[in-house]
Amino acid sequence: MQIDRAELNDAASVMQLITLCVGHMRARRICQWDEIYPNLQVVEDGARSESLFVIRQEGLCVATVCLNDI
Repeated sequence: MQIDRAELNDAASVMQLITLCVGHMRARRICQWDEIYPNLQVVEDGARSESLFVIRQEGLCVATVCLNDI
């Protein structure tokens, strides 16, 4: 497993993870995230500000975390 700062080219993989998480959360009636937030712009901003990290396993993005004070 490897932890890296996300780059803009990681945005699609991060959005796929977010989409899966939203589905999982909704199935449990957790409405914290939706189609509006988090979105691609938020992910790209996190990559640009170097606050978004991706966890890779065998080269694939398997998790992500954003560390900021927002």
